Amino acid sequence: MEKFHTLFIIYGSTHHKKRIVMEGEIERTQVGITKVKDLTPRSNKVNVLVKVMGVGEPKEIPNRFGGDARRVVEARVGDETGTILLSLWQDQIGSVKEGDVLLIDNGYISLVQGHMHLNVGKYGKMTKVDQDIPNINTEVDASAAIDFKKRSRSVEGSGRGTAADTEAVAEEDIKLGHGAIDFKKRMI
Repeated sequence: MEKFHTLFIIYGSTHHKKRIVMEGEIERTQVGITKVKDLTPRSNKVNVLVKVMGVGEPKEIPNRFGGDARRVVEARVGDETGTILLSLWQDQIGSVKEGDVLLIDNGYISLVQGHMHLNVGKYGKMTKVDQDIPNINTEVDASAAIDFKKRSRSVEGSGRGTAADTEAVAEEDIKLGHGAIDFKKRMI
């Protein structure tokens, strides 16, 4: 439960105003939580509740503008619908461990060598929560490589974008754990 204190100033006719102060408690609900299976390469401003399944080793990433190298760690996170890689940068490294449940507010997806990565970013927030996610679906890997070349041509090889080609790509998406509905979004 979160406490709130709000001041309302209501203006009436001819210089009259009323001050109303409201106090109380509200329960924060998980409205707007995106499931891992619903993330796409274009997802941004998403709120995701995930459990950390493992944390990798730090890597040095050179700055393409010539500045200092940055450190990054990939953590495998998931929920009951699938798993994805979470990129932890600089100060975020070491802040999570296996078994932690994280609420990521205002996260976004980036593509790293054809793999989707969940990021917190400078406008996002990552918070440990006391909630448990008991069953993680490890069958669906949202970070599996997305082969855009294969999708831009046909799977069956006719190169004409026939209905059969579209159907074959949709079937491949389902095998990879991506919904066939997202096919058009990823093909652009």
